[in-house]
Amino acid sequence: LKDILDEVISVKNVSMSSRASILEMLQIKTTSNNGAASETQKKESIYWKTGENLLSNEKELKHKSSPLKDILLGMGNFLQSLAEEHAQFENNVQSNLGPETAIHDLVTKEYPNMQKEEEFLRKKQKEYENVESRYNKEKQKRELASDDSVFEEQHLTKEVRLKDELESVTRETKAAEDKFATTLYCIQAKEKETAINLLESLKSLHSYFKQVSTKVNEKIPKLEAILNNSKKSKTFGEDLENHLRVHNLKIAMPLQIGIEGLKSKLKEEGLFRVSPSMPALKKLKASIDAGVSKTAILK
Repeated sequence: LKDILDEVISVKNVSMSSRASILEMLQIKTTSNNGAASETQKKESIYWKTGENLLSNEKELKHKSSPLKDILLGMGNFLQSLAEEHAQFENNVQSNLGPETAIHDLVTKEYPNMQKEEEFLRKKQKEYENVESRYNKEKQKRELASDDSVFEEQHLTKEVRLKDELESVTRETKAAEDKFATTLYCIQAKEKETAINLLESLKSLHSYFKQVSTKVNEKIPKLEAILNNSKKSKTFGEDLENHLRVHNLKIAMPLQIGIEGLKSKLKEEGLFRVSPSMPALKKLKASIDAGVSKTAILK
């Protein structure tokens, strides 16, 4: 049975380590209720807590037409919507690796029971060796006392009693060995079931990623549309068509500002000859990019 015992021990050690690694990787510390995810589970999800943080940050932005505010709001609500899938996924993994599964029973029930049976067998084997040793000594004494019929009779009585005891211990030891062997064989036969449990947890992970990926693929274009339509878009270096569309203009803002600025200054000397200072020019470009109103720029 030594080879089978070594195999069972290695299967148990690997199963226990692998199960713990998966639960630790997924930050699942305890097994909880199976089935639908509860509200408490959802609010304990990292997605819910992250979404809650983003929504809290969104409230800090008070200015109008804030693309950052819109994205924080969209992402915060979206992440919280993923909390249910996340909680359900944890439940599924717990179902794959938790109570009533082969891998859980191996680690928490069958292997400890096998150790108890092994310990009991070792005790019976020692008891057998002890009784056998006493029986052989008594038999030897009886044989040496063959010249003394009274003494020989006394040893014969003890010998018979020890022989009966030895036969009883032999039967008990054989029964303990058979029970231990049966347990080993049963554990050995369930190795495939423990492997199936691990594979099922990977399938749950795949299903979860697929669900999340589908929702992310649906959400990203909506968030991109918010940014594409945001009036908080730079003017310089951006697509002209997009600039006109976002601001609902027919003439680009820099041209409007140039035209309005020239209207009352057409007779000013050096208008097209003297260039502005670089700091002034950079300030003008930055103010246009920042969305400062035309009226404020022309003051």
